[in-house]
Amino acid sequence: AGTWVEEGYEKDLTVMERAGMLDPEKYGFIIEPDGSFTERKNASWSDAGPKTYADFEGEWIALSDSLLEITVDFWGGTMVYYLQIVFLEQDLLKVRFDYRDGED
Repeated sequence: AGTWVEEGYEKDLTVMERAGMLDPEKYGFIIEPDGSFTERKNASWSDAGPKTYADFEGEWIALSDSLLEITVDFWGGTMVYYLQIVFLEQDLLKVRFDYRDGED
């Protein structure tokens, strides 16, 4: 659980740092203990021009102690993806996003 803001990349991993709140100009998410999920991400389909971010609501389900299934809204509807937790310390999280179609 917690609020996490993107700080960079290591190969195919996204490096996140724990934060007190989401950064208005960076990707991030909030994982709540009750299963709710808030994701701050690109607010539109276009990558042209300055990026604008918006918060999208969703939910998470733990499939194991290191794999979450995320269902969350985005500018075009709702998406399902998997969030693999590769490394976790107090203030540092490294994850891999898996954008399968939600089916195993």
